[in-house]
Amino acid sequence: MGYLDANPVQYVERPRGEDKEMDVLTPEEVRRLLEAQEEPLRTLLLTAILTGMRQGELFGLQWEDIDAPGSRAAVALARYARHAQVQALAARDRYAADARARPKAVVDHTEV
Repeated sequence: MGYLDANPVQYVERPRGEDKEMDVLTPEEVRRLLEAQEEPLRTLLLTAILTGMRQGELFGLQWEDIDAPGSRAAVALARYARHAQVQALAARDRYAADARARPKAVVDHTEV
C-alpha cells in the first residue's frame, strides 16, 4: 500500500451552516424566570445565565471548582447521560475554562 502525494479532502469545500439569529431572554424575562423558581433550580439557572456554561458543565461542577473570593469557576468535568447512565467527561483544558471570570452574582446570587 502506498502513500498519497496530496490530501484529497483539501479540495472539498466545507458546507456552511445557516446563520440564525438567536432568541435570548430580556433582563425582565430573566428576572421573572428566576423569581418563579425555587432552590436549587434558581441558583442552577442563574449560574447558567451568567456564565454561559452548558448543561453538562453545570452538572459536573464540584465545590473544589468554585473560587468564591475570586468569583471564578473552573470547568473541570462535564456530565452527560448516555444510554440511561450518567457519564463524566474531563474538560479538555481546565485552565482555558478557568480563565473565564465569573460575575460576583454567581457566587452571591442575592444581587439579582
